[in-house]
Amino acid sequence: MAFGVTFITLPFILWTVALHAATFGGLPWQSLSRGFLYALPLTLALSAWAACVFSAFYLRARPALPARQAPGLAGIVILLMTALVLFWVPDYRWRFCTVVIGLLLIAVTKRRSPAAVLTDDPLLPARAWQNSALAGIMLIAVILTLMAYRSDYDDSHFIQLADQTLRHPLLVPLTFDTTLGPVYPHFRFAPYRIASYETFIAWLATWGHLPLFTVYYLLVPGISAALTVAVAFLFSRLFLPRNGAIVATALCVLLLFAWGESHIAYGNRVFVRLFQGKALLIALTTPLTAITGLLLLNRPTLLRTLPLAAVHIMTLGVSSSGLVLTVFTTVLVAACALDKPLKQVVRFWFFLGIALIYPALFVFWLKFINTSGISLAEVGTYLPINASLGLARRDALALLALLLGCSVLAWRRGTLSYLLFTVTTLLMILNPWFADLLAQVSARNMSWRLAWAAPVPLLISTGLAAAMTGKGRFLPGALLGCAVLLAFLLGGRWTLSADNSTQLGWPSAKLPPQYQTAVHLMAQLDKLNLRGNLLTDSPVAAFVPLLKPDFGLVMPGHTYPVMLQTILPPEEFAARMRLFNAINSPQPHLAALEQEMRRFQVQVIIVNAALPPAELLSPAGNAAGFSLNRLVESDGYAIYRVVYHGK
Repeated sequence: MAFGVTFITLPFILWTVALHAATFGGLPWQSLSRGFLYALPLTLALSAWAACVFSAFYLRARPALPARQAPGLAGIVILLMTALVLFWVPDYRWRFCTVVIGLLLIAVTKRRSPAAVLTDDPLLPARAWQNSALAGIMLIAVILTLMAYRSDYDDSHFIQLADQTLRHPLLVPLTFDTTLGPVYPHFRFAPYRIASYETFIAWLATWGHLPLFTVYYLLVPGISAALTVAVAFLFSRLFLPRNGAIVATALCVLLLFAWGESHIAYGNRVFVRLFQGKALLIALTTPLTAITGLLLLNRPTLLRTLPLAAVHIMTLGVSSSGLVLTVFTTVLVAACALDKPLKQVVRFWFFLGIALIYPALFVFWLKFINTSGISLAEVGTYLPINASLGLARRDALALLALLLGCSVLAWRRGTLSYLLFTVTTLLMILNPWFADLLAQVSARNMSWRLAWAAPVPLLISTGLAAAMTGKGRFLPGALLGCAVLLAFLLGGRWTLSADNSTQLGWPSAKLPPQYQTAVHLMAQLDKLNLRGNLLTDSPVAAFVPLLKPDFGLVMPGHTYPVMLQTILPPEEFAARMRLFNAINSPQPHLAALEQEMRRFQVQVIIVNAALPPAELLSPAGNAAGFSLNRLVESDGYAIYRVVYHGK
């Protein structure tokens, strides 16, 4: 497993470094793309060598497995009382406090619990059935990932980013923007210059001679699904014997498919949306940071810092949010050293700091070198931290499962990695007050994206597996673990359900229906031979930069306005948004915006066909400066040509 994960991920890590060198060093896409292709044999050879080294390192440097300790009667009572309170109090802040109190009470009872059972962990070759079980889990994950259709509007930006890179091979990647039509000499959102995932998709499509959609929606997500299962096993294996780790891996996959309570719940961010780079933060990079960090903890040396540093680079590559997450995941790993001798702790923390040098360079660039039209603290949508846990019953069950894991893995000095990691996750990552504080000093969406810094699904599945595989005096904990799992599976919406806006079908592109609407409308523009700048509503405007890249656009839809606000002059952005807000309103009254219409030379308007022309112009139905000629209807939209008079 360690060999395969390293061999597949290292080329992407090297690509990320190469892209950063190109975009900040002024190297055109054409040179970068060909150069990486020519270096591919060397890259694969280096990946194979590194995979051999890391797989051996993983086997030798794994920490001792946590001893298991059956929860006594007092511990069982505390868990049951905590469960009752969690379902009784409606507010997440009170639930969080309840779990913290339960954790403190369990710590007191641990002194009188039965003696810990040391976990035997011989390095024996895997049996055939064990390999078959993991292969079966992988196959199921890959098939369901490819068959699940759950579209997301964010793809209008991600795919366009790859497309504009391919259409301008002589320009330096991630230094320009074409969403408004002509080439604009500034990239639309500075933090996205750090991510390399979309350009890697473009590189694979170029030299694999495959359609961009095939690479983005099928090839890479299929590989990523298999990697997700492999990484889940590698993580679980740090805390459980092989059989228990296989159970934990299966539980993790099962939980992620069940976890669809909210749009940003963990389950809705992994398999059903594994085509987006930010999904890989939860699926791959956060668990890999924990794995490489814990291996470094056992034997902290400069050379063994390289795997962790490489994972940090990968984290930046899959999503710009990784810039913040690397720091917090590292803090979780750092907390795992608190049961070690002081000298080892200091040495370990020193090497953790060295591994963060690469991300720190980009933090410095964003804060002190890059100039942005607005503060990054104004960017994003605020949501509570428990939105990632699924809200309502699911967040209560997730907290209870974490508490159960802490109760069955013994608090034995030297083997406290799981306990320290989980407790720090509870106190920092899932802390509602800390998440709100972070949202005030960084981007607003860090109020809930902070949850991506901890491998919560894996912590839960590992804790449940540890409880459920117990026998004898561990039986009460096993029964409680089964009850928590069953309640979780039945406690909300599954990611593959129709209620979750998911459909199962043959593997295909997972674009929203509005994409096809935009395709038909752009075809009508070609048929009518229309030119000039276009004004249309957000659902259509989101896909115009991808479908008609050379067609002038007043403002693209969905997330584009937030990004363009950081590079456009404030007065120009405000004028464009006045038109954009008007066309997205029930009564546009464009006659009142004649000055803006003329300024941006709007020649074509696409709007809801049910909207009367009178409401489109003004209550009186006329305008002194221009008129609208209705040309054709398609997919519920009407296409108008703007005719200006005088002036």
